[in-house]
Amino acid sequence: MKKYLFLISIIIFCSIYYNKTNKNKENQHIKSGNSYIKKGKYKMAINLYKKSIKKDITNAIAYNNLGITYYRNKEYINALSSYDKSIQINSKYIEVYYNRSNAFIELQQWKNSLTDLMIIEKKYKNTKKIYSLIGITKAGLIEYKEALLYFLKSLSKLKYMSKNSEIYYNIGAIYYLTKNYKLSELFIKKSIHTNLKNPNNYNILSMIEFKKKKYKNALILINKAIKIDNNESFFYNNKGYIYIKKKKFKKSKKNINKSINMNHQNTWAYKNKGILYFKKKKYNISKRLFRNLKK
Repeated sequence: MKKYLFLISIIIFCSIYYNKTNKNKENQHIKSGNSYIKKGKYKMAINLYKKSIKKDITNAIAYNNLGITYYRNKEYINALSSYDKSIQINSKYIEVYYNRSNAFIELQQWKNSLTDLMIIEKKYKNTKKIYSLIGITKAGLIEYKEALLYFLKSLSKLKYMSKNSEIYYNIGAIYYLTKNYKLSELFIKKSIHTNLKNPNNYNILSMIEFKKKKYKNALILINKAIKIDNNESFFYNNKGYIYIKKKKFKKSKKNINKSINMNHQNTWAYKNKGILYFKKKKYNISKRLFRNLKK
């Protein structure tokens, strides 16, 4: 079963900074671009920020906001390029380091993200968002103990516990990775209590039930995850593996193939497909699938 926990998914809950106080308040392109960001009209915002930069190539704010727009449009390489230019113009523009760290995380450039976050932490100490991002980066570096410490620091800074499902989720995810399933389940259930709509919570609970060999419960939970988000290929992969354990091979094949069709880079789905054919005693196909994984 795939142990992919979508730890990075918390990034979508973090507010990405953009400066509303332009040094040139008459710059209508910046103001209009900010308005289009809020409306989710990213192409319009990009065009306006580019116009602003064309007028003043030393406008660090325009580059920063352009980076944010690219980030929200999931163009992470372009976002990095814009943030880099903003920092080159004004290395003291500290908020850009925060924005750039988000883009590094999305690209799984964990060390670069951590470097930026350490710069920010020196100025903004005791900030739950910074602690949370450092926790995610540490998790990406497989430094789970340190990740947990930062998530717990973030948790300690909360004023309203009921509004922070994502922190409970991340703590639960770390406990799962360190095989402390009781605490993982405890924090995931806290996360669900504060937010019923995070499919990753049900995915982790499904994996915990799988570890207990309670396959029926695992299937119910992974179906809940899919009901919330039917575009996540890994959920179908996990569902397919549960069906392998239940010896329902037709249903397993259907879900694993769906996972592969949705994401051709999902190596875990190919691995599970190899296991499936092995269980069906089709050893030649199974061997071929495993050989392809090694290439």
